[in-house]
Amino acid sequence: MSPEPNNFYARYFNNPELEDIPDNAAVGKMQQQSVWDFISTFSKEYDLVGLALAEYLPWSAKQMYNLMENTKIFFDE
Repeated sequence: MSPEPNNFYARYFNNPELEDIPDNAAVGKMQQQSVWDFISTFSKEYDLVGLALAEYLPWSAKQMYNLMENTKIFFDE
C-alpha cells in the first residue's frame, strides 16, 4: 500500500519546510478513500491488536481522525 503524498498531508513529502523530494524517496499513488476502505475492511475481517502509523507528522490531525473513525480497534461497534 503506497499512499499518494498529496492526499495524505501529514507525511514527510508535505512538510512545509521541505524544498525538494529526494530522488530515492518512495512516493505512492493510493488515494485517501482507498486506504480508508482497505483498513476499514481489514479491521472487520480480522481482530486488530495494533496499528503502526509510520511517518505521521502533526500538520494534519483531522485526516488521521477520519482514518481511525472507521477502524474498530479504536472505537466500539
